[in-house]
Amino acid sequence: MIPIVSMDVYAVVIAVAVMSGLGFSLASILAVANKKLYVFEDPRIDQVDGILPGSNCGACGLPGCRAFAEAVVCASARRRQESWRMKDAARV
Repeated sequence: MIPIVSMDVYAVVIAVAVMSGLGFSLASILAVANKKLYVFEDPRIDQVDGILPGSNCGACGLPGCRAFAEAVVCASARRRQESWRMKDAARV
């Protein structure tokens, strides 16, 4: 006699195959999106944030230490750009 396999086994195999394919395709889409939509963050922000106490007290007027670190790094970059402009203006 030929063993009869019930339809439940085939349904499970098909469901597993479909879900595996779907999972692989969605993971591939996420991997491509991660590479395409990457946002660079200045590593100096993490260094400044590591120095701060991390109490997020708001005494500086910003909502937390991370925001203060971003403001410090942004201000130092802005000051550097202004000093370059001043040096260029002095040469003229």
